[in-house]
Amino acid sequence: MRSRVLLQIGSLCAESRRRPSFGRLHGRLVHRGRNLSNRLKTPQPCAPGTYNRKEGGKSQDDCEECTPGNYCLGEVKNGVSGPCSPGYICPRGSKTQFEVPAPPGTYSLGATDTATPCEAGTYTVDKGSDSCTDCPAGYYCPLDPLVTDKGNAGDIKDCPEGHYCEARTETPKPCPAGTYSPTKNLHSADECLPCTPGKYCLGGESIVSGDCNPGYYCTGDSSTPRQHECFAGAYCLAGSSYPVLCPIGKYNPDEKSDSDAACKACEPGHYCGRTGLDKVEGECDEGYYCPGGSDSPRPKSNRCKKGQMCPKGSANAIDCTKGSYQESVAQGGCIPCPRGFFCPDKCTGFENTCTAGIGECVAGVIPIQECSTGHYCPKGTTAEVSCPAGTYNPKAGAFTENQCIPCDPGHYCAGTGRDSVSGECDAGFYCTRGASVSRPSDSTGGQCLPGFYCPKAVSYTHLTLPTNREV
Repeated sequence: MRSRVLLQIGSLCAESRRRPSFGRLHGRLVHRGRNLSNRLKTPQPCAPGTYNRKEGGKSQDDCEECTPGNYCLGEVKNGVSGPCSPGYICPRGSKTQFEVPAPPGTYSLGATDTATPCEAGTYTVDKGSDSCTDCPAGYYCPLDPLVTDKGNAGDIKDCPEGHYCEARTETPKPCPAGTYSPTKNLHSADECLPCTPGKYCLGGESIVSGDCNPGYYCTGDSSTPRQHECFAGAYCLAGSSYPVLCPIGKYNPDEKSDSDAACKACEPGHYCGRTGLDKVEGECDEGYYCPGGSDSPRPKSNRCKKGQMCPKGSANAIDCTKGSYQESVAQGGCIPCPRGFFCPDKCTGFENTCTAGIGECVAGVIPIQECSTGHYCPKGTTAEVSCPAGTYNPKAGAFTENQCIPCDPGHYCAGTGRDSVSGECDAGFYCTRGASVSRPSDSTGGQCLPGFYCPKAVSYTHLTLPTNREV
């Protein structure tokens, strides 16, 4: 048995010359016939945070740092252990997949060595985020301009008055021109209030910017104090939401008027019957008169009276002139006095139906007068015309001189306007037709002719011849 063991040992020694210097015998390392189990070293893994892709490594110095964005557990592998987890960053030499959490204001999708700053309008409050949260509507999330490697870390601010903030807002947006907002935390431009009528809003303000300018009006969404020019027929005070129309009886031909003084009284002879007129509406109707500021073509208090006339467009009533009359109210003209009558000033008609100055009668009116005896009155006469000397007229209502009768033969008609003869021709004279004196010496008579004698009331045709007259 001893010789067999020695033979086996000898064989091992002979084998050792041909094989590596170490081996196992009954579970123990031997080298050249000696026990080496406590003296030999095994291959060592790279330290955590490193790895070795090459063969023949001799020491830790042959291990490389783990690549950025990855981690290395130090396992016996020829590569990295894996990518960095989302929410974390792995700089060069990272030992675990959770090496460094992404700081607040940043995020990591994993497999990176650098955290990404949150985009404008987003934020993170906690470490280790793999995404950023949108800034909620009604708020804004600003970025610090001095910190370029981080985004917003939870600095969430109220959207201020005069502005609105949609989701993911970094900087508040001003309310549009023509709107404003007295409240915070608006979500959209639609929540901004339209500018108050009569005011203007430049936008981005918590109150209206100011009043609309005089001469202009602002309808409720104005971004300028001169939104609309005040139109003719009206005026606009400061802060007007709509023009003030000129009242009836007035008009205004000008635009951009800024006070009620621009509204002018309607011109005499015309009327302005509606509000907001830029010119007079028309002429006063016939039979009526319109002083300045009239609001109707037929003012009830300005109807033409008896004895007056009011042509179309009259500013005042006109008294009928002498030789004319008007017996009705609301007439445009006067009527020429009819023949056989005469019309003094302001005549009203054939009958005295007026009490002067009362009701529909103009002061001082009188009725038409019939031409009296001894006179005649042509059409349109203002006063009676006396029959001339040597004539008479016993009838009223004559209208021509031909109606004056030549004085009867043997008589005379002294003076004018006689309604009968004056008397008989004097004795010693004769009177033909038309004598105006009792002792005529013209074609109407003369002294009694020689050979005759003439008692009173002798006409030429009735001369008395003496009986001894020679023919």
